[in-house]
Amino acid sequence: MASTDGLTGVFNRTYFNQEYMQAIHNATRYAIPFAVIMVDVNGLKEVNDRYGHDAGDRFLISVAERLTRVLREQDTVARIGGDEFAIILPEVASLEEVLGIGGRIVAEFREPIRVAEEALTVSFSVGVALYPDAGEDIDDLMRRADQAMYRIKIQGGGLEAC
Repeated sequence: MASTDGLTGVFNRTYFNQEYMQAIHNATRYAIPFAVIMVDVNGLKEVNDRYGHDAGDRFLISVAERLTRVLREQDTVARIGGDEFAIILPEVASLEEVLGIGGRIVAEFREPIRVAEEALTVSFSVGVALYPDAGEDIDDLMRRADQAMYRIKIQGGGLEAC
């Protein structure tokens, strides 16, 4: 089975789940901390409706490229749904470090993305969860990062930790 998303070129949900299980294993067995970041594009539907799905696809490709650019080499970024991305940050020392990386993501998307010869600015919602502080259970950690992402999405986008 392929490990990359056919549209964006970043990893897919299946590969992300494998890496996530490995991160849990490393954290439990070797005390190697990690964090999860959930990223949601606010307004992709409007891009699709206004410019067409080809433009929306190009927009998602640009999002994936920018995420990859601001992350560290050891981080794993995956597209897990239509406009949602998940990131594993291995070997993070603190919530402050995770928030710093999340802040870089938010800052990267303040710059408009060019689509259909127009510069588009949409907001992004970013939720972070640090293992084991936000939960030791596999599902709980992802759920907490997702909840933080949705809490900030209601406020119009930005960054929030659980």
